[in-house]
Amino acid sequence: MDSTNTIELKIPIHSGVAEIAIPVDASEDELKTISQSILNTLQTLKSLNPDLNVDVPALFGTQEAPKKAAPVAVAPEDKKASFVISRNNSHEDAAQTAGNFLRDFREDQNADRKSISEATGIAYSSVFNLEKGKSVPSLETLAKIADAYQSDVKVTFVPRG
Repeated sequence: MDSTNTIELKIPIHSGVAEIAIPVDASEDELKTISQSILNTLQTLKSLNPDLNVDVPALFGTQEAPKKAAPVAVAPEDKKASFVISRNNSHEDAAQTAGNFLRDFREDQNADRKSISEATGIAYSSVFNLEKGKSVPSLETLAKIADAYQSDVKVTFVPRG
């Protein structure tokens, strides 16, 4: 990036350097998006390493943490809020079933892929590939996406019938 048009941060970490470049003419909305993404990333790191003694919201001041970018989910009883797969599904079928569910659910919530990416810390391209059925989401990934909708993932074994 052209350093005259951006503020570049290079932060040394044990495995190299964390880098971020912010345009000097970033809008208020873009700065909010950047700060929300950083907050979400820090919260994810904290959840992955609970031994970290860091009060993530306090890093952003004493005010309430910014709201997630995605809207609140529908009621859990809604059939649109679930999908079923079994070992009889091929990997490709499971990926497509999960992808269709994730895309349809996001669209029902009037959210876009960018907001899901920002709210979860999952790369936009990964959100896109999941929705296109290119890969099967892990439970951890589903939990991150559910969190963006202020929801949790419920795993249930359903009797065949």
